[in-house]
Amino acid sequence: MSKPAIILVVDDDADTIATISTWLKSKGFQVVSAATGEEALARAEETRPDIALLDVNLPDISGIQVAERLQQ
Repeated sequence: MSKPAIILVVDDDADTIATISTWLKSKGFQVVSAATGEEALARAEETRPDIALLDVNLPDISGIQVAERLQQ
């Protein structure tokens, strides 16, 4: 049996994270979350997610910058 994909959910709105995480978990995914760009990068380093869902407007760095750094 295969291991479930890990999805990193990044948003500064806790309700959004909760809603998305609940739905993804119900579909069998493993979910890791973060509320800031720097936290997202740290979580990605720890968990090596398969997919990242990023809010573009984060309080510290933009989701676009996070995506660029994750690609490196």
